Amino acid sequence: MHCIACGSDLYFLPDSYPLAFHCMNGHYLTIQDLLDQFLPLTRAPSIPTLEVWERSARVLHELAAQSLQQRHALNAADFQETAGRIDRWVAQLRRLLPKTASSPSPPDPAERRNRAPEVL
Repeated sequence: MHCIACGSDLYFLPDSYPLAFHCMNGHYLTIQDLLDQFLPLTRAPSIPTLEVWERSARVLHELAAQSLQQRHALNAADFQETAGRIDRWVAQLRRLLPKTASSPSPPDPAERRNRAPEVL
């Protein structure tokens, strides 16, 4: 992530709540500042809401992994908790969306038995 004011790298402020970041040029940003910049509510996204949520969750999962890698366990837990909440919203929204011709339908159980097993 980069500073929204100057573009330099952002660093965690350890033990801050809500999560906060700073850059070498002295800008301080909260997680809400970053979300407002990257996911503004004032303009409609050019992609479906579901995709925006999926992208947001993916970014938060990546931030959680980076936080954990840098030994910021509390920040990682906050990112992971938020990402998990968004993942649950996505799952609930998917259940509510009507099935369309463009969305894949679940495979028929009989067809699944006839296919070769998938290798992981």
